[in-house]
Amino acid sequence: MSDLSDRLAAVMGRWPEVTMVGANARTIATAALRAMGADVAVASSPAPQPMADRQAAAGRKIVAGQSMPNQTASAPQLPGLIVLRDVPREPAMQLALDQACAEAVAAGRMGPIIRLWQWDRPAVVIGRFQSLANEVDLDQAAAEGVTVVRRITGGGAMFAEPESVITYSLVAPLDVVAGVGIGESYHRCDQWVLDALLSLGIEARYQPINDIASPLGKIGGAAQRRFPPVGSADASGAARTAQTAQAPGAVLHHTMLSYNIDAAKMTRILRISREKMSDKAVKSAAKRVDPLRSQTGLARAQVIDRMIGVLTDPAGPYRARLCEPGPTEKASGAVGPGNAAGLDSVVGLDRAIPPQVIARAEELARDRFSTPEWTAIIP
Repeated sequence: MSDLSDRLAAVMGRWPEVTMVGANARTIATAALRAMGADVAVASSPAPQPMADRQAAAGRKIVAGQSMPNQTASAPQLPGLIVLRDVPREPAMQLALDQACAEAVAAGRMGPIIRLWQWDRPAVVIGRFQSLANEVDLDQAAAEGVTVVRRITGGGAMFAEPESVITYSLVAPLDVVAGVGIGESYHRCDQWVLDALLSLGIEARYQPINDIASPLGKIGGAAQRRFPPVGSADASGAARTAQTAQAPGAVLHHTMLSYNIDAAKMTRILRISREKMSDKAVKSAAKRVDPLRSQTGLARAQVIDRMIGVLTDPAGPYRARLCEPGPTEKASGAVGPGNAAGLDSVVGLDRAIPPQVIARAEELARDRFSTPEWTAIIP
């Protein structure tokens, strides 16, 4: 253990300009050994990072313990943005759609979209680099009918039930986060939902690196991945090179907000580590989530309506077009424009998500996200 952590520390020392938040060589070594099945003691949590270092890492000024309702990032410019209130889907298809949409935007075959998920069953979503056995009690999950899936982005495990969370994905051209650090890119991509929560009277703020919080506690967490520009897979090599030079690349940013989490059920299924509990300075997992219902008194659908209202406000900074599947699409699971007012005025758009992107997502859901090999992969 000490040998591995010493070797990691030596390698990390080659990049003194890089600041780690919430981890050090010892905790990384512990996670790696556990992922390989070693029986190792719990590593002590890293010493609290000095505030000046945390500010530098986040790329902006953060004041400890202060509620900052007026803390804002520049609203991303997303011409042609579509906001889709999607139909219910199985967990593997939800994750597959995120990847398929990001690939399409990265190649310039699709415009920016914010997709509001509808879960069709309870699920646990673990991060790309997490150990399945360390994060989830699989026997308990099976006993309670909870599906376990792995996403392509990093971050921690999230517990979701259809009416207990609000999940959304932003997929946009890469220039939305050009020229800003990782912390600022998370803030920028979530600024619209901060605006919506503030309009509901919640003192919502961005909490580096990837959380949305209020004075009463954590509301949600985000994960992000960037996709480089890609060309057409069916063109010649020369054509791919030319198209790649013009393709925009993409950022995939997805966030899950707690509406009415069953904390007892969550803690039965998730293995909440002592490291995480210590780092967050909390005494119970129940205090790690602060459901939106308790702060607004509104139904989940009403909170979503407010979020969509902020995005589609013609006088606001986002000016998105709303796409809501009609009765046929809701029954079939298709994602057509349905009865969304004004959507047909978007030039060249016949569906919120093109049919070829849906086909790609179905392939990914079948061949990757629903397979035991992917879910249990050793990071």
